[in-house]
Amino acid sequence: MTTKVQEDNTQSFVNSISLESIIIAENIKEITAYYFYNCSSLKSIEIPYGISKISKYAFANCTSLESIIIPDSIIEIDEYAFANCKSLKSITLSSKLKKLGNHAFYECTNLYSIVIPKSQKKIEASTFENCVSLKQIVLPDTLVYIGISAFADCESLKNIIIPNSVKAICPETFYNCTSLETINLSNRIKKIQFSTFENCKALSSVTLPKRVREISSSSFSNCVTLEKIFLPKKVKRIGGHAFSNCLSLKSVDLSNNLLSIGKSIFENCTSLQSITLPNSIKEIPEKSFYNCTMLSTINFPTDVIKIGSEAFCRCKSLKSIIIPKNVLVLGNEVFRRCSSLEEITFHNRITGIGNKVFHYCLNLKELVFYGEINHWKRIKPKDFPSYITVICFDDRK
Repeated sequence: MTTKVQEDNTQSFVNSISLESIIIAENIKEITAYYFYNCSSLKSIEIPYGISKISKYAFANCTSLESIIIPDSIIEIDEYAFANCKSLKSITLSSKLKKLGNHAFYECTNLYSIVIPKSQKKIEASTFENCVSLKQIVLPDTLVYIGISAFADCESLKNIIIPNSVKAICPETFYNCTSLETINLSNRIKKIQFSTFENCKALSSVTLPKRVREISSSSFSNCVTLEKIFLPKKVKRIGGHAFSNCLSLKSVDLSNNLLSIGKSIFENCTSLQSITLPNSIKEIPEKSFYNCTMLSTINFPTDVIKIGSEAFCRCKSLKSIIIPKNVLVLGNEVFRRCSSLEEITFHNRITGIGNKVFHYCLNLKELVFYGEINHWKRIKPKDFPSYITVICFDDRK
């Protein structure tokens, strides 16, 4: 069934499941909200020049719509305008488009390519989220902002270039883009937001812009093929789980300006072999290197005062540890199941040692404590393994 929409037509076509084709009269100025919502058989539509706006949900759930050309008269496409148009494969956007609303093409699961016009300065939240067939997208050098989850779950997207005009990328922008292999980031970006590249399983190498000062939580979590990441010198903070489950990550160079790291930052990085923490770090949070099974060398910051619970738990390749002089607290289970650990040394400033710190460290036969024996007795954990011999500094005189 083909229907022509006239200027005086006040009828809504919501749920018109037999409607297959639409011709819109040239004197129509706006396609109003929900006008063709859930027209599940609609395959083609002719939008004439002169229409300036496609309102929210106008074509949402038109699951048979395969292609559409947006004339240059259109300057605004509202939120969810084409959401869940599962058969939509291609779309040509107006060259004068100024607003592309959030979720505009949400779950257009067959959309494979799109070019964003130069008139567009923002991509709003979830605009292309779950467009699982999207392989190519071209972003203009006029773009300044990319919203939260804008390309999340675009599982076929392999590469993307973020133009240098972009000042901000919001959280989860490329979350679960499982085929993403390369990305060129704008040199104006100062912060990598949380979960920006989480679960990008094909991403093997990343170079962050020189201006980046903060990497938020879970930014690169579960990037299982990531081998190299180049961190700029200005980075001062790295959030929790930032690189957790990066199974192929072998080494990381951390900035001397780094002030803090979050918990579980490298948890389950099973290929990480060595790490040098800068002297600016005062605390190693819980589970920072949990289950880093290949980690054999750790260079501690000289001024660190606390090592959190399970920080090095299950680091099976660690053989020798020298705890810095300024450490006051060892949390629970810090070195539990470090099965290759043979020797450890720490000093008399320590005031607290948690439970099960050395449990299942079956190769650890000797612990050297540079302090008086009475000090050791005061801080000795109740569950300290009996197979470990403690040698205090005064015993070596």
